[in-house]
Amino acid sequence: MSFLFSSFAKALLLETDDVGTASRIGSLAESFLVGHNNEHAIRAKLTILVNAAVKSFVQPWQSVTEACLNGYKSGMIVGDVENGLLCANINCLSNFHIGSELKALQGTAQNYARQMTKHNQIGLLYGVMSVFDACAVLTGCHDTGLGFKNNKEISKIAIETKNTFLLHHVYIQRMCVHSYCREYMSVLELADMHRTLKVKRILEIIKIFHVGISALGVARDTRQDKWRHIGEESVKVMAHVVQYSKWNFTNKLHLLQAELHYLNGNLRAAETSYKLSILCAQKHKFLHEEALAKELLAMFFIENKLADSGLDYLEMSMQKYSEWGADVKVRDIKSFIELVNCALNPSCR
Repeated sequence: MSFLFSSFAKALLLETDDVGTASRIGSLAESFLVGHNNEHAIRAKLTILVNAAVKSFVQPWQSVTEACLNGYKSGMIVGDVENGLLCANINCLSNFHIGSELKALQGTAQNYARQMTKHNQIGLLYGVMSVFDACAVLTGCHDTGLGFKNNKEISKIAIETKNTFLLHHVYIQRMCVHSYCREYMSVLELADMHRTLKVKRILEIIKIFHVGISALGVARDTRQDKWRHIGEESVKVMAHVVQYSKWNFTNKLHLLQAELHYLNGNLRAAETSYKLSILCAQKHKFLHEEALAKELLAMFFIENKLADSGLDYLEMSMQKYSEWGADVKVRDIKSFIELVNCALNPSCR
């Protein structure tokens, strides 16, 4: 019965826009687990269908991440290694996108990698390597002693083996990291290589968010309409998906709107939207996106000759990046603060 309801929920998600009903049916499927003789065996399989594919659109991502951890444990208890480690892969990936502490996540990725190596789950192994490398770029901690490959190498492997599932994940990890590092053209080049899928996947929403931030930033610098159009489309998509989950998507929508207002020269509305994004990220526990919003607000202030306010927000952003474990970002922002202070102080020139 659980699999019948969960399959129906996934089909409903893919074929209609009734995400709320799909999520409720998914929850109904999970309810049949309670007291079932094969609870662990069913949970390992059900987690992929319900939490990863359906409930991630509606439920807070933090709870979905926890469900994937439980699916991993259940799978390993009953010897369903394939589904258990698939849950582990999704748990690792989702921890990155909810803003879990990066160094701890690198440790988790290494532990999962050992299990995947032991059980010869090579495709999943590359998946956790991809998450580890995304963390490593931001923490500066690359050495594992386990022979991990970086995301460029994994991309090449995915292309050579025609593993589109892996390639999809790796490209999005690379786009996210480039976005946080403000390497916006790299984000847009990757997005052009890996076009948006026409199916409902939560990673597509994450991709659209970072592509939108990048396109709107480039549009401000170049005044080229093609980047504006991409940014505007990202705002439209996020405004649509926020109806599925205010918890998961409101802060992202506000940040995209802030960047679009800034591009349009509506500075008052931009400042308001940046601050709303920060408040929502705080409330909904997206530490990494709070850091990003504070950084972008800081840049907004500095570029509009409000350097004191900009420096204050850079300090706040740096603190949040530090809490996230993104030491590379902390160093970069610290260096930028020094440059700004020097520009404001004639004795530095």
